[in-house]
Amino acid sequence: MVKMANQRKYHIGIDPGQTGAIGFVSRAHYFVYDYLELNQAIYYLQFVRSMVKSVIIEKQWSPPKNRADKLIENYGIWQGVLKATRLDYKKVAARTWQSAMLKNVPGSSTKDKSLKLAKELFPDLRHKLIRKKDDGRADALLMAEYGRRLF
Repeated sequence: MVKMANQRKYHIGIDPGQTGAIGFVSRAHYFVYDYLELNQAIYYLQFVRSMVKSVIIEKQWSPPKNRADKLIENYGIWQGVLKATRLDYKKVAARTWQSAMLKNVPGSSTKDKSLKLAKELFPDLRHKLIRKKDDGRADALLMAEYGRRLF
């Protein structure tokens, strides 16, 4: 059983927004934790550290005079968590992963497209992808899937 678990390679996606989340995707498994479940996510990161193939965190920036303090704070917290768990990660702009993942998905906004595609790719998590504000979960899962396809 342990040998089988060690053969899994997880790809992780992190949406550091206020309603953000962390998504884990392997060939056979996928799950997502909300930012509010940060302690649980940290525990799981430590548990799967040796089984992680890639980590993608959505790159954040704040123009001068923009009050995106919480977003930038969360971004820093996630980077600290990844460094503390000794996981290498790649910062990827939203535009980069979204153009790769959402280009053929119908919808009026990136939030709608993310939710639609995440429901298709991760049907067992449809119950966690119902509300418009669940887009952070969808984005985290899609970034993890983007990492899986890339690496």
